[in-house]
Amino acid sequence: MASPFTFYRGSAILQAHDLSRISNTGLVMLICGEAHLMNFGGFATPERQLVFDLNDFDEVALGPWEWDIKRLAASFMVAARHMRLSCP
Repeated sequence: MASPFTFYRGSAILQAHDLSRISNTGLVMLICGEAHLMNFGGFATPERQLVFDLNDFDEVALGPWEWDIKRLAASFMVAARHMRLSCP
């Protein structure tokens, strides 16, 4: 294991299992499953415009929309702790 964040990046299925046990809004949609801070970035459109977006859709599945939001928020916490930043 290279780092806690490296483990976190590869653990989408574990997090989905944990999140499946708690309540959710019931609003099901296509979620990416890989919504963590390393999968966001700036990209150029064909029209040469800069956009900020998600770049990893290889694990798209149906699920509660908030799972991606929770995964993204948790990724910031894991990365901050790995970098020894103070977290509340």
